[in-house]
Amino acid sequence: GLVREQLNAADINQSQSFNIARVPKQDEALPRTRIEVDKLDFNESRARALAALTDWYGEHDYSTKIVHRTPGALCVHTENPEALQAAIEQCNTIKVELQNTIRDLGPRNDRFELIHARHHMMILPQLTRRFTALLCPPDIRSVTFSWGFKTEIKKLTLDEACSVLERQKERKPVADHDGVHWDTRIDAEIARLRSLPAGTELRHRRPLNVRPLANIRFVLTEQQKEERHLKMINGERVNQPTIGREAHTPIVLINPRNAVKLGDLETYQAETRGNRKQRSGKITANDPLTQLAPIFAVVGGKR
Repeated sequence: GLVREQLNAADINQSQSFNIARVPKQDEALPRTRIEVDKLDFNESRARALAALTDWYGEHDYSTKIVHRTPGALCVHTENPEALQAAIEQCNTIKVELQNTIRDLGPRNDRFELIHARHHMMILPQLTRRFTALLCPPDIRSVTFSWGFKTEIKKLTLDEACSVLERQKERKPVADHDGVHWDTRIDAEIARLRSLPAGTELRHRRPLNVRPLANIRFVLTEQQKEERHLKMINGERVNQPTIGREAHTPIVLINPRNAVKLGDLETYQAETRGNRKQRSGKITANDPLTQLAPIFAVVGGKR
């Protein structure tokens, strides 16, 4: 599209991309204990980064349930930076509109059948994911990469929790479970939730798949340096001006005035992952209230 054309016409003087292998279909349900990462040279990196902009389809023998990602960064110099940024913003707007339109196509299974009948092997999250582009200034010091681990936790009312289960009717399995009709089983689970003691607090707690993240650090201005110096003198905590972004596609840095340090992404190994500090918040039960959705009861106060 237009974004790719403008990037091809621009001067890309720094490029760092990483190849992450697709997951075979037979392994899609297995936990990701190791994710190999291949660092690409400049020419391969540039080509892979541009290809990632339209990486919307899966490949035969590989999972279409696990999103394929191409983490990396491009440093681009162009005589018309505003036009490039506008093209990327327009592309992102179209992606949002498309995502909203798809939601209106009916139940989840119907949407899947409708889209895949016309666009075989398309992976919708890859089509609708939005690009990150940063126009300099402010100047960027570095882009480093890491692996993100996160558990998505949302507060739920009882009605919202029951709606989560109700939507499971759209995901009817090929065969009924243990001879019990799927809708009947869901209705029974909803009734069980409705019987909870009044005032029970609920949480939707879902571990997200491990994924690459980009950590973008900015160059300090003289004013920021002075402010940091004063805080350090006063013993105050000093934070780096840093932002984090999903690294599903390469970050585009437009017209950086200086060379940007581009870090590496190490191979992910679950056994070497350090223990993380427990997040603050109320304590939930270890076991979900239903096996059909990750809905948990709150059992204690804040940590």
